Amino acid sequence: MSGVIRIFHENNAFFLGRFGKHAVVLCMCSMGGSGRDSAQIVTGEVLRFWRPSALILVGVAFGRDTERQKIGDVLVSEQIIPYEPERVGSESTVPRGQALLPGVRLYNSFRNADIDWCFRNPNGLLCAPHFGPILSGQKLIDNSDFKSCFFEKHPNAIGGEMEGVGVATCAEREKCEWILVKAICDWADGKKTDDHHGFAAASAVSFICHVLSQPGAVQD
Repeated sequence: MSGVIRIFHENNAFFLGRFGKHAVVLCMCSMGGSGRDSAQIVTGEVLRFWRPSALILVGVAFGRDTERQKIGDVLVSEQIIPYEPERVGSESTVPRGQALLPGVRLYNSFRNADIDWCFRNPNGLLCAPHFGPILSGQKLIDNSDFKSCFFEKHPNAIGGEMEGVGVATCAEREKCEWILVKAICDWADGKKTDDHHGFAAASAVSFICHVLSQPGAVQD
């Protein structure tokens, strides 16, 4: 962001500037979709104060497949699947989360901007965007068996994270376009570390900057 201005309003600090060709307000939240400083609470405050034309949730996520994905690859939400709502029976558990769809204009801006994006990992390999359903819920997952159960229930999902449901539900309530753009920092396989958080976040931000450098990427 260029020419950044910091503003304090009520409970939040906001950072204003230009990102690509668009005016942007940045606000941070805590981990997870619920709680005092959660994504859902902060999103509601952002929407009421700034009335933005679109919301982009940026950060890090866990990936699904080490053979088809790599650390730093970017996951873009074709939809968000809340995995917490379930019907728990004596013999089976049935998912009951309603899929949340990103804004049409915003999704198409990202979907059609990936062909000339270039961001490399420390090994010199190009990071790639992946578009598909993303799992979202309150659990910080670091167990390969637990993770496998998720993808058995949701075979088309490409990864998972913790804040998307809170942002998406709040944005939809206020009829604001939204999208989730997060890069893979780990595989939720029992070997989770923070080693790749910075690089993964930089990859996600790079892809967003690439998209927002296109005129008209976001509805005025």
